Amino acid sequence: MKKRYILPLVALLGMGTACEDFLDKEPLAKETSANFYNDPANAELAVNGIYDALQRDTDPFHHQFWMFGDVRSDDAVKGSSDSDLPELKAIENFEATNTNLIGLAAWEYGYRIVSRANSVLEGLDSSPAEESKKARLIGEAKFLRAFGYFHLVRIFGEVPVFTKTIAPSEYRTQTRASEQETFNQIIKDLTEAIELLPLNYDAANIGRATKGAAKAYLSRVLMYTMKLEANDNQENWQTVYNQTKDIINSGEYALLGNYAQLFEMEGENSVESIFEIQFVNQNSSGDFYGDKNDGTHSTIFQGIRPIDWSDQRYTGWGFNSPTQSLHDAFETNDPRQKSTIYEFGDGILLYGNDLEIFLSESGGTGFSNRKAQVAPEQKAPQSESPVNTRKMRYADVLLMHAEAAYNLGFEGEARDYVNMIRDRARRSTKPYGATLNGDLSYSSDVIGGALPALTNQSGIELRDAIWHERRVELGMEALRYFDIVRQRRARAVLNAYKDGLGDKWENQPFVPIPQQDEQWLGM
Repeated sequence: MKKRYILPLVALLGMGTACEDFLDKEPLAKETSANFYNDPANAELAVNGIYDALQRDTDPFHHQFWMFGDVRSDDAVKGSSDSDLPELKAIENFEATNTNLIGLAAWEYGYRIVSRANSVLEGLDSSPAEESKKARLIGEAKFLRAFGYFHLVRIFGEVPVFTKTIAPSEYRTQTRASEQETFNQIIKDLTEAIELLPLNYDAANIGRATKGAAKAYLSRVLMYTMKLEANDNQENWQTVYNQTKDIINSGEYALLGNYAQLFEMEGENSVESIFEIQFVNQNSSGDFYGDKNDGTHSTIFQGIRPIDWSDQRYTGWGFNSPTQSLHDAFETNDPRQKSTIYEFGDGILLYGNDLEIFLSESGGTGFSNRKAQVAPEQKAPQSESPVNTRKMRYADVLLMHAEAAYNLGFEGEARDYVNMIRDRARRSTKPYGATLNGDLSYSSDVIGGALPALTNQSGIELRDAIWHERRVELGMEALRYFDIVRQRRARAVLNAYKDGLGDKWENQPFVPIPQQDEQWLGM
């Protein structure tokens, strides 16, 4: 169960307020940069402040992971009305400029995480905290710094990399590191975090980074580095194979029995969850956007936009609309399709309602992201949605392991792990509230004959089957764009989806660095 605690942290660290389950320490009355770490308890408060930075998805402007991972791919379009949020349309069409406000917000998001992690790592050196606890906190800070830099390098490409706090006099001496140099720092941080983090926590600390999270992210990072052909080698695939196998053998995780439960509130922090950004439903500041770190803006952005704004069954603004291409990628009778895509009039209700999809002036797709929907009674204004952002699932680990096994020549093992994913999907139900027979519930309907097991697929056919499984299993989870980039087929996939889009991607594969930081950093 999620609880909320507000913790004013020292201005030196720029921590703001935090709202994790595990934030339960009252602050001291007076802190200074000289004495803050003298109290061993403050070491944990400082690390909590880095987690707080992960939650800020409207600061200083709207930015969401799906704006880059879904909308820039063949899985989704901007959605909403044509005139709403032109900055996102520019992101979608690979036409962003260095004044794009979403780009600015994403840039500040990444560096807020990095700068807090750097400050904490420096402060922990002098902390009198018990050594084993201090080691764990260092591991968390390194994991979170890696998270921040991975966010930045995937969106902006070459970025400044620093591992200590930077004085104003040093700003203009900073240069952009190459992608490989940034990858190397991320890999270093994650490798060190693996040695320091625990396998799990007690219930009061749910949401903190674990050894499994660091291993999973190291695997994801290594696979993404293979966008650079020189990194696509047996050594890296072997590391991915070993890390994912360690997670599997740890016994800490399993596939949730019913795919339809994954993105409901009851699916949060489940046995399948490896890392989630924690949110709660409370607005402490009372302004239009809420406290900007208590709850998420993501669900209202992606909720179905009403035709009639007085209809309270509708819960959002209609962004991130799935495409016909994603809809058609699902095999016949794959239960995951209806848990990923909501479609008006197909007989599958949304929490007991058959809601018409808003179509923009230029047409729209007629689909909505089912994974981002909430029941009307769970609707929260602006930044107050308590829905966690799922960042790493065990299913992804199994598919990464399958892909590594394939690339190492273990094709039978690769098929076995893909079949685990398909077997769970085959046994899953329709979404919660898909049928209305009294109380809302999960339908007991399981479609027989769907999703046959992989048997003798080999070579390129097996590779494509693994890639297909990633698309449908992880659809609308802000991963598709980064998958086709690291598979070195973004141009071909995007051109096939929309004529000329891949060519535009080739001209602008990264969002431009914000103008103000180009100037301040002298780049």
